Amino acid sequence: MSIGENNTTKVADKSIPEPPKFTKEMLAPKYWLLWLGLFVLRAIILLPYPVFMRLGRMLGIGSMYILKRRAKITAQNLKLAMPELTDSEIQAYTKEHFANVGMGLFETCMAWFWSDKRLDKLVHIDEKEKKKPYK
Repeated sequence: MSIGENNTTKVADKSIPEPPKFTKEMLAPKYWLLWLGLFVLRAIILLPYPVFMRLGRMLGIGSMYILKRRAKITAQNLKLAMPELTDSEIQAYTKEHFANVGMGLFETCMAWFWSDKRLDKLVHIDEKEKKKPYK
């Protein structure tokens, strides 16, 4: 099986993709930057929750200044959606949006790398909500 093949398993009438098997190909130099990125994210996720969320916020705000075109698009979309806001309010919402994107990246890493036990300390699921039918 090659890296790009889609291998699935049927479980209760739903297809669940199986992760690719680790091969020597994945250690090729073209993947080194990916491995480094995963290592850095994994190391950051080991930090206490408030610390890595602050880092995520800083990463997001920093990306706003690097991805200037995306920041302009975000600001323009906010102006179109909420024309009653002032330019300073639009700028504040744009900055907050990018901060939330950075935190969202780290929250995604939490789902990948944290144990269920560590997540359970942070997440609360109401039993009544679990029993409601999905619409």
